[in-house]
Amino acid sequence: MARERPRVASALDEINSRIDANTMLTEEEKESARAKAREHVALQRKQRALDAYLAKAIEEEENSYVLEERLEDILIDLPKHAHFINLDNVGYYHGLTYTVRYSQARSMYEIMANAWAHQREIEGDKRRGDNVRTPKEIKISPSMAGLSADVINRSNLPRV
Repeated sequence: MARERPRVASALDEINSRIDANTMLTEEEKESARAKAREHVALQRKQRALDAYLAKAIEEEENSYVLEERLEDILIDLPKHAHFINLDNVGYYHGLTYTVRYSQARSMYEIMANAWAHQREIEGDKRRGDNVRTPKEIKISPSMAGLSADVINRSNLPRV
């Protein structure tokens, strides 16, 4: 079974057959049109290459103004409700290792820690700071006369 040619090639063949079937054009005019088409395509390809090179040069120039930071590898480890970290409009996906700047790695570690804290909270566990937030249930008595005022949890005092 013969292999099918790509759609682009068949479309170009159809265009060429239409040009060849046109009786209004001479062979010289047809060849001139083909030469113009080749020139046009070559200019577009050159412009795309120039644009890509310019974008790369701009990125390098912008990076030259960023403080030098060491790079470090980071493994993205997220709970099941989070699929990726979106940082600086770049997606970093769970289970993959990336090489990023030190400051980016710190931000990503914080995001991962918050995601895992949220997962623990969803599952019913307390957050790590919740033990500090619970009131102490201190009762005021004559034996507490020597304590400083900041020890007493004022939310537990009766309203007068």
